[in-house]
Amino acid sequence: METTLYYQLADPDYLKIVIISEVLGDTTHPYTLVKGYPPGARSTLSLFVADGINISSANEICRILAGSKRGSFVGSSPEQCALVDYWLEWESSTLKPAVRCGVLNGKMDTPELLTALGRLQGHLSAHGGTLMEKEVCLADVVVWSSLYPVLAPESAGSGVLHRVAPLVCQWFISLARKEPFTAAIWKASGDVGYQGYLDFLLGKNVGVATPCNNSCVEKHQGFPSSKSKPEKCVYEHEAKPIDSWNRSKVVQGFAIKMEVLAKFCIYTCAYLTLWTSILQYG
Repeated sequence: METTLYYQLADPDYLKIVIISEVLGDTTHPYTLVKGYPPGARSTLSLFVADGINISSANEICRILAGSKRGSFVGSSPEQCALVDYWLEWESSTLKPAVRCGVLNGKMDTPELLTALGRLQGHLSAHGGTLMEKEVCLADVVVWSSLYPVLAPESAGSGVLHRVAPLVCQWFISLARKEPFTAAIWKASGDVGYQGYLDFLLGKNVGVATPCNNSCVEKHQGFPSSKSKPEKCVYEHEAKPIDSWNRSKVVQGFAIKMEVLAKFCIYTCAYLTLWTSILQYG
């Protein structure tokens, strides 16, 4: 049985995989990439290996893909390896749920997310602004990918988080400027960019395959190429540009206008009543 990686476009977990490929300079792998859900499962990222073994932990898949890389990327000493393992476990158990909660609620200043950023801020402050050494490591890739939906410039709450955790944002921006990360954002989203990741977390499934049988999944070898300056891609969701966050702002603005109009009518009626009384009895 061939090794197969099932993935969904614009999934932050899939973004990790593509960044690893870009950092290691390896865009082809000895397994088949399948855009869709694995047979009989709902996991958005799964690695099927020999004898029907299915690995659905995104960070464990990252470890496997980075296994051929020696040195600082995965840790060149037992202490460094343990540090990488710590951040991968922290991302999975703490950071990822906090990010998803913030996106779903439309609030980036939730206690869970602020606590997670505070932990990361403290580590960066004590270690010269890096997770491990000065080179990009597997922990950087995993944590950065998880934070992308809330710290990207397009995020509605990025300004608040930049003020709360400035060192985290500096670290995030320094990696975002690197070519492997920039290229991976577009490749992993099918050239949709930030909106694709946001829609994925909101459950809109934009640009990704729906659960189906093997007859309708897309198989290919190697990661799909991306344009350096992506052309405008028209997706179904672009016909309805007002998402839940923008919709709430529209409703709030309408309510304010109606309140102002109501007060104007009240004052106008009172003014007219007063002058009618003056003219009638004056």
